[in-house]
Amino acid sequence: MTEERKGDELQSQSDKPENEVLRRIAEKYHHLGKRTKLVADYVLKNPRSIVSLSITELADCCKVSQFTVTNLCKQISLSGYQEMKLIIAKDFIRPLEHIHEGISEQDDISDVALKLAESHVLSINATREVLDMYQLNMAIDALEKAKRVDFYGVGNTSCVALNAYHKFFRLGFYTQCIEDAHAQVMSASLMAPGDVAVGISSSGSSKVILDALKEAKEAGATTICITGKHNTPLTKVADIKIITSTPESFYRSESIENLLAQIYIVDVLYVSLAMRRQDEFLKTLDKTRKALLVKRV
Repeated sequence: MTEERKGDELQSQSDKPENEVLRRIAEKYHHLGKRTKLVADYVLKNPRSIVSLSITELADCCKVSQFTVTNLCKQISLSGYQEMKLIIAKDFIRPLEHIHEGISEQDDISDVALKLAESHVLSINATREVLDMYQLNMAIDALEKAKRVDFYGVGNTSCVALNAYHKFFRLGFYTQCIEDAHAQVMSASLMAPGDVAVGISSSGSSKVILDALKEAKEAGATTICITGKHNTPLTKVADIKIITSTPESFYRSESIENLLAQIYIVDVLYVSLAMRRQDEFLKTLDKTRKALLVKRV
């Protein structure tokens, strides 16, 4: 099949349904390089699956570099891979799926309450089933010996980082929760061997968290990531990788299922460390509880 005929065929495929990304790829197809065409072919044939793939996973599927994926996005005048996924999702994902995959137009309040409860329990159980105990033990060992622990979160994951900070603070750790992107990299640059930096990102592609962990690692700290995807930019940087599992699509990474799975992981780390440092923990817990008495009526 000639390149011209192939391009025309891809053009007709992209018309059903019409999508801005697919239309642009079909129009530019003849001008793309050989390796970039591999990515273009995959996107045109599997548009819906793109929204559930990280840039690393798509690159691996096409046997090309992440740069090649980014190059395709630039060739069709997009800012990057995330924008391409958002535009594809608009046409290939039902509107309610952006809110929750399990909800339908016919559901009443009781249906919503039941489905969400089931989904939340499922996300924790799914994460428990895929937990890598070797990685988890490595994280607990590193945290137990840590002189200082930084928790990095951004957007929704900042509340998970703050939750972790409060728990570890009560264990007697010298710990910080940093949400501001500039403060994160500054704090990370001041870490040292023996310190631990924990980055939390549902997608594993957050540049803010990635930059902070890179900086902490360069400073000599042990880096841990809590994320929902294997083989992402974040897992490639982190020394220790704790992967959650939720029954939802990658494009809805801000959902409560992701947060519940991450909070569950924080609790596993917290309780495990509390058991190891039981005497010290009980003393600090007693002190903090007494200090809080004056704040209650």
